Amino acid sequence: EYWANATFGWKAVSTFWDLIGGRQRLTTSWRRPGSRFAIRNSALALGGWRINELRFYEDPDCLKQAHGLMFSNDGDAADAARGSDSDVATFFHADCCAQKPALKQDVCSGCQSGESLLGVDLITNDTSIQCLQLIQGGVPQLRGSPMFSTERVTLLRWGGFAFDEVYTWEALPVNEWVLLGVGKQRSALGSGLGCNDLEGWEKCSADPSSEPNATALGSSFSALVNTSNASSLSGSALGENGSEALQWICSTYKRLGLCNESY
Repeated sequence: EYWANATFGWKAVSTFWDLIGGRQRLTTSWRRPGSRFAIRNSALALGGWRINELRFYEDPDCLKQAHGLMFSNDGDAADAARGSDSDVATFFHADCCAQKPALKQDVCSGCQSGESLLGVDLITNDTSIQCLQLIQGGVPQLRGSPMFSTERVTLLRWGGFAFDEVYTWEALPVNEWVLLGVGKQRSALGSGLGCNDLEGWEKCSADPSSEPNATALGSSFSALVNTSNASSLSGSALGENGSEALQWICSTYKRLGLCNESY
């Protein structure tokens, strides 16, 4: 609302419906189709549902990541953010039993199919999510189903009044990285955990701040690489005492926490 001096009263500008608990980005795109995407457990998650990391991508190969404000249907914004903070040591945990009446908590076994939802509120509504990268925080059991993970996940797209199903993947691993392309079977990310050699991969000096493009890229876009098998890199691969030296390769993957010293 805004104050109108002519009428000495408040005038309505926008009304936001279907709010949930926690932080939400209330813009002109609110409730518009395609402004929010989420995943939902489509099978039982025993003991609750844990997601160590979830990333949304705009292309089928999971190369162009979509960013926004994470949310969950339990309204815990801080918990939702832990599901997409580039740190696999933290996790989003949906405690579906805690949300039920006290009389039903004693017989609750976890998150039943469709009870938990984790998603992203996008900056604009012109994005189409076509790929996911996901690692659950499941714990295998000696007998019975694993804890804190689900074998089936569904991608949802906000349709303006409710979420519409986009695609469902089955037989998901308990606690391993997996790439989920819309319309495709799941596939493992491999040892690179999503790293791909792109044309933008550049050589830099051992001191990123001395690079001409360091200001544009930022030191957070650099990752250490062992140069023992990379003789073509600029500069010496040996230190002053003849020992193996380390140089820098600039990459956006460092910022996403996807690379290690072998990349």
